[in-house]
Amino acid sequence: MTNKWLKVALMATAIATGTSINIDAETVLYVPQDDRPVSLQYTVDTAREAGMTVLTPPQNLISGKTYQGQADQIMAWVEQMQAVQMLWY
Repeated sequence: MTNKWLKVALMATAIATGTSINIDAETVLYVPQDDRPVSLQYTVDTAREAGMTVLTPPQNLISGKTYQGQADQIMAWVEQMQAVQMLWY
């Protein structure tokens, strides 16, 4: 597992388990589990208040109350963000 995927795995695990972690990044890619405010907006607002730039997938790709998210398209978006070197060094 490469260093960047290790960071993604650690962050996903921390979010899923409610564990806090320290991040030494100014920009964070955040993929919420769905579009509920507690999963998306509150998390994004908190990170922004801490001075971070938060990038999330387009709203139409994230799961909602009446529709499923587009996991393949979200992963393509993550890879696109990586390709333009916006997130990882």
